[in-house]
Amino acid sequence: MYEKDDIIIISGEGEIGTCEYAPGLSVCPEEISERLERERCDGDRWAQAVRYSHDTDGGPVGVDVETGAWVTLPDWDDLD
Repeated sequence: MYEKDDIIIISGEGEIGTCEYAPGLSVCPEEISERLERERCDGDRWAQAVRYSHDTDGGPVGVDVETGAWVTLPDWDDLD
């Protein structure tokens, strides 16, 4: 299960993306920004960091660290 405030990195190319559960990643904005910059590969890929918030009937929900938008996360069992 996700723990409150865990960070999940979602990145990819085009419409296809992958999720990485990053429990060791600090919630420090500078550390998250650096990680996203590396994931984005100078614009070749997209990436977002989502902070887990809570579960709903529709699945786990988090907040996009950069935009503050609500994001539905993949189920725990779907993560690598």
